[in-house]
Formats: sequence, structure tokens, C-alpha cells
Amino acid sequence: MTDSFIQYTNYCKNYFIQKLHLSSRYLLILVIFSQLLVTSCTINQSIDASAGWADRQIATYKINQYRLKGSVSLERRDRSTMSSFELNKNNDLTILVVRNFIGQEVLTDNSGNILSILGKLDIKLSNKEFEQISSLDIDLFSILLADTSKLDNYNVAVDKYGAPKRIIAHQLDIFFESYQSINNVVIPRKIRITSDDFQLTIVNSVFDNMKISS
Repeated sequence: MTDSFIQYTNYCKNYFIQKLHLSSRYLLILVIFSQLLVTSCTINQSIDASAGWADRQIATYKINQYRLKGSVSLERRDRSTMSSFELNKNNDLTILVVRNFIGQEVLTDNSGNILSILGKLDIKLSNKEFEQISSLDIDLFSILLADTSKLDNYNVAVDKYGAPKRIIAHQLDIFFESYQSINNVVIPRKIRITSDDFQLTIVNSVFDNMKISS
């Protein structure tokens, strides 16, 4: 009798664990699918927004406060992850926060230095990659908005409107794949950063809370 009761208890426990595990897997698939759906819809809109680049790029405004939100996907040889990010600027202070698919904070950075951010994302670089990327002092915050006033030190290829299309940075290739107009400002919609070992795809979806200094 006791053995039967123990077996039944173990059966119930295993049953509920399997159900919980299956539900978590379905939840994960649903979250990833929804993010991919939003991303794909975002990419297919306003592809030619860079036509207004000359007059409405971020460099033509004196914006001392804003909020930028979007999604981040990281693909590596051994695994891939999807996250969300929020970048808040208030005068001289800019803070980037990245959260995983369940909302847990996985990264906070106020430097914008791409080496620091890659390190916090647990992306390992070879000594050669580290030295070459370090010599460029790449600012991710400027790249997220394609702020040309801060990209003078890079080898930048532009489209027919003058909007950046690609930055060639030794061990990194940075592609501005599409643009959008939000609140009358043209900013990148999709950015892809690639190396031999990883690909980082960033999609900007919200740009608000702007204050323009006089």
C-alpha cells in the first residue's frame, strides 16, 4: 500500500513537471515568434525613409533627452538569444538596459563602448579582434541612431541620400539595413553587426520622450 502511494505521488510529481516544462517551451516559442513577427513587419515598412535623411537625421537636431526601445537578437555558433533593450538619454547621461525574454535585466551600460557591451553579453573575442576593435573606440549609442556627427572616424559607406549603409571596422561589419521616420526624425530601423563568430541584429521600434534644446 505504501509503495503504491509513493509510486502514485512520484507519477503526479513527474506529470506536473513535464506539463510545466512543456508550457514553458510553448511560452518561449510564442514570445520568440511574436518578436520575429513584429520585427518582420517593422522591417518591411518605410524602407525608403532615408530619402529625408539630409534634413531629418539625428545630427541636425539638438536633442538632449530621448528614449529608444527595440529588440536584440544574438546568433552565435553554439546558441542564439533574443532580448529587448531600452536606451535613455538625459543630457550627458545615457543608460542602456537589455532584458531577456522574461524581462530579467541582463546588461546595464552607460559607456556606449561596443567592446564593453560585447563583453557583458558574454561574447568572447580573440586577441586580434580585441586589439583592432579597441583601436576604433566604436560608440554603440551613436550607431543606434546613425549619428553622423560622431561617426567621422569610421570608414562609412552611404546611400544616394547620404544615409550610412555600412561601417567597415576591421573585425566587425556594421550594416544599416533600413531606416524609418519617427516623430519627424529619420533613424535606423534595423542594424546588423557581424563578425566571424557572431551576428548581432538590432531593431529600433520606439523613439520618444524627446526634448530639443534651444
